[in-house]
Amino acid sequence: MTSIINLTKPMETITQEKQRTLFVGIDPHKQTHTLTAITPFGEKIAHYTFENSVQGFEQALCQVTQFAADYNLTPVIGIEDTGGNGESCATFLYLKGYTVKTVTPILVDRARNKNTHPEKSDPRDAEEVARVLLTRSDRLPTFTVSEDRNLAKDLNLLVRDREELVKEQTRLKNRLHAALQQSWGTIYKTVYQKGIFGKRA
Repeated sequence: MTSIINLTKPMETITQEKQRTLFVGIDPHKQTHTLTAITPFGEKIAHYTFENSVQGFEQALCQVTQFAADYNLTPVIGIEDTGGNGESCATFLYLKGYTVKTVTPILVDRARNKNTHPEKSDPRDAEEVARVLLTRSDRLPTFTVSEDRNLAKDLNLLVRDREELVKEQTRLKNRLHAALQQSWGTIYKTVYQKGIFGKRA
């Protein structure tokens, strides 16, 4: 007979933890971020927009600390993972000792589409991040800073740079082909049988 071993936390423990938690969702952008805080019962407390800078992060952290103190709750922060815009903010909060969860945009979109009026806005998106955090906090990946993570980030940047260079090279070659085709017709392919991008050409 096969026995099933449950390695997750007991439901009662998870519920008790959530009842003591302030759920903060952050919608990151290049220039500014927007956060929304909700109680364990889903009540929206407030939203706050801050700059994507260390000074902005410090101001936002002061707001979160104040919200948590007002309601006697411990904050857990979720950041929507969109193109690395929230990387600096997540690193700042992690180094300050806060639990930071990564929320995929797909989960945010699903939550938004369930609303009667699924219009998109920064405060609404931040609220949806917080609500995803409320319902799935035990299943979301926790943000950490490590040597392996930094190496993976650097490699990802290098790969993306190379992809952009290859695309730009292809665009330039196609433009040259089009220009030669317009000026000489198909005869240019006969003249440069070995290709127009060789040393002889």
